[in-house]
Order: sequence, then C-alpha cells, then structure tokens
Amino acid sequence: MAAHYLFSHCTFNMNTRAPGISLWEGAVVPLALPLIGVLERVHQFPCPETLYLGLRRWWFVREQYDNVLYRSISRRLGRVFARLARSQGAREAVFVGMGLSPSCAVREVQSSLHWGGRPREVSVEANNVEGRGVFVEEVASAFEEEGLAARFTDLAPALIYPRSWERKTLSYPRGAREALLEVLGLLGIKVDEGALGFLEGLGTIERDRRRGLNLVIERSLAASERDWLAQRVLEGYGLVLVEEPTHREDWEVLEDAYYMQLANQLRAGQRLVVRRPSGPMLGGLLERLRLLPGAEDRLMVTG
Repeated sequence: MAAHYLFSHCTFNMNTRAPGISLWEGAVVPLALPLIGVLERVHQFPCPETLYLGLRRWWFVREQYDNVLYRSISRRLGRVFARLARSQGAREAVFVGMGLSPSCAVREVQSSLHWGGRPREVSVEANNVEGRGVFVEEVASAFEEEGLAARFTDLAPALIYPRSWERKTLSYPRGAREALLEVLGLLGIKVDEGALGFLEGLGTIERDRRRGLNLVIERSLAASERDWLAQRVLEGYGLVLVEEPTHREDWEVLEDAYYMQLANQLRAGQRLVVRRPSGPMLGGLLERLRLLPGAEDRLMVTG
C-alpha cells in the first residue's frame, strides 16, 4: 500500500500564517499542483496555531507554544489523522511540516527563552536551533500510539518565507528550486518542469503576499475535480480540505478544530468560498459559520 502524505495546513493555505511571513498568495503553488494529482493519499491538518490563537498573533518561538493546552490540542489532532489515514488504507505516512515553525518544524525550529516584549525588538535570524516544533512532537507521539509508521520532513525556508529567513540555517537547501526538488523527491512525485517557473523571482520577495482568499472543499470532492481545483490554486486561493473521520470522538474533535480555524479567519477579515457541501461535516460547519457576525459579507457558497 502506497504511503499517505500528511501536510501542515499552510502548504495548501498560507492564509493561516502569522503576518509578514508568506511567499505565496494562497497555496505553495509548485508543490500543491502535483499533489492535486494524488489527492486520494493527501491529508491536510487544520492549522493548530490559528484555531488556538487566531490571526492577530505575532511571531512566536517554540517556548510560547510549549504549554499543556496547546500540546493537548496537537495530540488530539495527531490521533484523529492517524486513525483517519489508517481507515483509508495507509500503513505508512509521510508528514511534511514547515521549516523553522515553532509548531511544524522538523529539522530546525525557532527557539529562545528570552523571546517576548515588543516584536520589533526580536531577531528572526538569531534563534534557529536543531529540533522539532511542538505540534510535530505531539503528532509523532500520536502516530506511534496509533501504530502508524511515519517519516517526518519539512519544507525548506527558501520555499515558504520572504527573503532572508533562511539565513543561518544549517539543514535546508538554500534555493527555492532545490527545496522543491527535495520534497518532491522524498514523496516520490515526478517533477513538473512547468511548475518550476513559479519559483522565478521568489528570492527577491521581501513582503507578505497572502490574499486572505480561502476555498473550503471536501477532500473527497476535491479529488474528483482536479482541473477545477488546480485553477483555483493558480488564481491565488488557499485550500482547506475538509475530512470526515469514521470515529465519533474524532468527528467532534475535527469539527471543532475546523470551526475554530475558519471562524478566526472570518474574524480577521478573510474571505471563505465554500464549495457546496455534500456531506454532514462541511454542511454542519457552514451552518455554524453563517451565525457569526459579519459572515454574510465574507462567506460565500459556490455550486
């Protein structure tokens, strides 16, 4: 049985990142496009940072997420996705996180016992150490508990952060092209030479490019509408791929996680375009989200 791929949320949706640190308008385009071709084996975690703190958060380091509540949230999500992948036939998983992320890093993470105070007084380059993010630690433990064999890696900073964030890192490829080839090679996915064109000029970008435009769609439906989905990615949408687990306890955990993330995105002024639901998970989420103040202006359903 081929491995399933489990991704940190912002691989497909940079709109959930803290402000100022995204090279992409929505998805990481040259990685998302080939992954759409194998969506039957692709899973996207909700963003634990966004459901926990929302989108008004500033840049954190590992120590600020190293608390009991955040670890509990992370462990529960890890269990849900381990059981979900196994219920769909996976016996092995590849987890792909985000380099330097305090939550989703695998090789190097930003860490400092002294991080705090006014944000402009901190350095984003001086605190990189070898190690994993808090979310990854808990997900790895949950996978082991559930008997899901897994390999862990993360996207290199050159592929995800504006210029200069990759400085002083030791474990990552330096260029965006090398970073993309590294992860595609690990996943065993053929390189699309056309996709490499999206990397041109990334090394000079110093601004946050997020658009705050999100497409929310059931993963089962997305896998049957690949061309349509790829076009939305090219238009700058970030994707939220909604899953439906089989265990009741997992359902409750996941529904609350999706709701808290999406509600916080709406509260931050982002737009949600929901592909018309066919299942109860997304249908229930849509009903809850419509009750939020101001949702009528930023929440739209498409057929």
